[in-house]
Amino acid sequence: MTDAARGRLETALILLIGAWFLVPRLIQTLSLSKGNRAAVGQQPPYTGLASAAQRGLFYLTILLCLWIIALLWRRSPSRRGLALIVFLLPWAYLVIRDQYAQQRPENIYELMPVLAIAIWMLRPRIARLQVLGYVVGVTIVASLLVGIALPGHGIQRTAAGAIVTVDKQILPWGELVGIFSDANSLGQFIALGLPAVMLIRARGWRIVIALCSLFALVWCASRSSMFAVALAIVVYLAVSRTRAHSRAFVAFLLLSIAFAAVCILPLITHNPAAFTNRGYIWQASQGAFAQHPLFGNGSDWFTVIGSSSASLGPTWFHAHNQFLQLLVTGGVVLAVLVGVLIVTAMTSAARLAVRGHLVGVSYLAALAGTCVFEVSLVIVDNSLLFPVAVLPLLFILFTADLDEPAGVDASP
Repeated sequence: MTDAARGRLETALILLIGAWFLVPRLIQTLSLSKGNRAAVGQQPPYTGLASAAQRGLFYLTILLCLWIIALLWRRSPSRRGLALIVFLLPWAYLVIRDQYAQQRPENIYELMPVLAIAIWMLRPRIARLQVLGYVVGVTIVASLLVGIALPGHGIQRTAAGAIVTVDKQILPWGELVGIFSDANSLGQFIALGLPAVMLIRARGWRIVIALCSLFALVWCASRSSMFAVALAIVVYLAVSRTRAHSRAFVAFLLLSIAFAAVCILPLITHNPAAFTNRGYIWQASQGAFAQHPLFGNGSDWFTVIGSSSASLGPTWFHAHNQFLQLLVTGGVVLAVLVGVLIVTAMTSAARLAVRGHLVGVSYLAALAGTCVFEVSLVIVDNSLLFPVAVLPLLFILFTADLDEPAGVDASP
């Protein structure tokens, strides 16, 4: 298969995943005001039309992945097979663990293996992520337009319909939610999507989408996501100003420090009111982890607890820290498997940095930044961030740019 044909398949796959992500959420947002979500403390079930769009596009995405696998089966790559296993092990463990405990994760667990294998076989170029940058741009612009034209559907509101005002609010128009379920989710999407936006070759579009994203980030007032963007910028600048032969070491060191902070901060925080009451959630999450430390409580544990009388509050739907989320849902086993995956991704990002591709370093820094106070990794759930959480990680692990000779500066 020619490089042009592979490129068309890569583009089609990214666009289809973007459509599966965007279209149902846009339909849902236009159908229901954000006050409906606040009444129950979480996003209500999809309407009939939104559900039909989600299912149709979801299974169409699976079919495209299977078609790619069938086309490339006889030309399957011999390299990066171990990285594929490392990526799929956390998914396989959590699915088997849930099935054994008679629990069922979101249906995206059906997509993860075929998508990973399809991208592994495609061996895409890292520059192809610019297509994801356009998907991010469309999503952000749609969220801004909804917030401006239909504030009842795009601005966070109470169950009574009043605009939610909080101390962290920056702009006087409330917190922008857009097509998402809350402002922090929009912030996470922006933080994880900006590295792909910066790959857009058309300078005008790149600047416009980046400015729209930064404006939306300020409007949604997600401080944790602002921290993640700042961290990604600092790491990018530090690595880009390092000589090529030292980039791998500097990149790996900085990313190691960032992910170490994800694990250490909740363990050394003892004030329940710290970080907007996250200290309380972290302490409760550690108590839940202690109940089943080895294998965890299952991927839907936070959903069940958050929807019951045992809920600790309206934000008790995840651990507000990725490390604790892994420990509570899958125990030490899942945390170790994901740790191996992160180290593998950091190694690939460091190798790409030597070759002048710094998007992997920027993305992983942003991922670490969002994982400190939120949950961003997608294993068998959290489809709210699927395109910007899964696709860049798969590209970093399986890109053909890893096979290029080192020392060639390909940074924009």
